[in-house]
Amino acid sequence: MRLMREVPEVKTHLEKGALTLTSAALIQRHIRAEKAASARPKQDSKPQIKKSDLIAQCLGQSKRSVEKILIDEETRELFKQTLKTFIEQREKQMGKVASEPTRPDVQPAQSNDPYSRYIPMQMKRAVFERSSGQCEHIAPNTNARCPSKAHLHIYHVIPLAVGGKTELKNLRHLCPAHNRKAAQIAGIHIQEWFTKLG
Repeated sequence: MRLMREVPEVKTHLEKGALTLTSAALIQRHIRAEKAASARPKQDSKPQIKKSDLIAQCLGQSKRSVEKILIDEETRELFKQTLKTFIEQREKQMGKVASEPTRPDVQPAQSNDPYSRYIPMQMKRAVFERSSGQCEHIAPNTNARCPSKAHLHIYHVIPLAVGGKTELKNLRHLCPAHNRKAAQIAGIHIQEWFTKLG
């Protein structure tokens, strides 16, 4: 490997495992590209990073981290500007779509109605942050929390049918199994409640 001939300490870093072969190959490719770029005349040539400093930055890093380190600053700036422009254009489009319903009889959901089934995005985010993206069911016999993080549902603790509200303290995340179980239990309680009324 040419990089080992140019920078002898690379061999020891490879032997110790602080630098992977993939990272070394990426560094070598980057140095070769910089040499080719510096051979061409440029108006504003930026100072090149020393090879040993570049290798020191890449020690113990994953392939993705090394790629991030090696990205040219100009390319990074261009990418940031392009992404910013794209996001601004997308926000304008989304704002236009949200403010103009496609059908006149369709109105946007009202988030201030506590008895609505609609759960505003801010409330969904708050439930997610509280639950850390994990089912909030706690087993009554072991007090252990369900470890499931897949396909979570937002569940009304006090169902809307019996006067429950769509508010943060009445919402929780449940996995599909515990959501079904809670719905079955709630259904039994609702039947008992209607039986007492009747």
